[in-house]
Amino acid sequence: MIDPNVAKATPQGEQAGFTDMNLEGQRLWVKSIVDRLMRAWGFKNKKQLADALSLNAKAPSNWIQNASIPWSAIVVCSAQTGKSLDWLYYGNEPVLQLSEKTHELLKQRIEAFLQLSCKAKQIKEANINGLATLADGLSDDIKAFLLKYGEVGHDLPPQ
Repeated sequence: MIDPNVAKATPQGEQAGFTDMNLEGQRLWVKSIVDRLMRAWGFKNKKQLADALSLNAKAPSNWIQNASIPWSAIVVCSAQTGKSLDWLYYGNEPVLQLSEKTHELLKQRIEAFLQLSCKAKQIKEANINGLATLADGLSDDIKAFLLKYGEVGHDLPPQ
């Protein structure tokens, strides 16, 4: 059964996809997902949701306004609460519940993934700061090159 808020937001009920909706429909869909995330955790407001995901307090409101929600928020909620992805995203009641052991294993793996993601971000920031410090002692041309092309994922100029 689809959540009534989603059905209103969807032009053709369950058959229509998110991209088939107008912007207001997409916002309603994302709002219904945010509402289910809060219900899953037992939160009364969006700030509590943002805190649980270590995000800016305005993030859930921004998701609704921009009609876009990060998949990671849904996956983390599922792992930590045991709620199904199907229910969190579509509002469909789960057909199969995870065993406590499977739920705990999934939760541990997602928490490990999140810790690695956080460490990767810290390493990237440290590398960028380290390049800036290294560049201080070099010529202006080399300093500009390192600062411009030293960021992870930045393409180097053609040879």
